[in-house]
Amino acid sequence: MCECPGPEVCVREKRSLVCRTFPFEPHLDRHGRILGLTYNFDEDHECPLIGRKDPGLHRDYVRNSLAFWEEVFAIYPEEKELYMEESEAL
Repeated sequence: MCECPGPEVCVREKRSLVCRTFPFEPHLDRHGRILGLTYNFDEDHECPLIGRKDPGLHRDYVRNSLAFWEEVFAIYPEEKELYMEESEAL
């Protein structure tokens, strides 16, 4: 079993994909175009960024995140379908 030791002792280069992107996920339109990032409001997860007044996101982070999701969707089109459904539900 794999378990996160918490932000105090985070080994950043070994973080899972979910941890690296949480609490953000792509928001897509009905044609599959990424419109931007949105918070993942799943109450089952906790992240030190949630609840902060200013999470300190830089434009480079947002730009790199959007490019990352484009690559993921090119490799795994089924993930794009999943996020399109999630975006529609929001």
